Amino acid sequence: MVRGVEYVDLRTFDSVSEGVTAAQLASLSATLKVNEFVAAELATPDPIATDPATSILPAELVMLTPDVPDTLLLTEITA
Repeated sequence: MVRGVEYVDLRTFDSVSEGVTAAQLASLSATLKVNEFVAAELATPDPIATDPATSILPAELVMLTPDVPDTLLLTEITA
């Protein structure tokens, strides 16, 4: 709960690969949908690693980036 926030109208909450360009994102917008969550993989052991320094595969991060315009639009509604 966030003080002062009565509700959130979520229109799209989906994921795309980090390699997607802004132009590609524009063409994907029609296929994106609302999901309950966006999955991110946890760090896991690498079953084929022989070097202990590389024996763990990194976790994934989920983020909104300001580098891609219009990925997060907030509109304040006042009474």
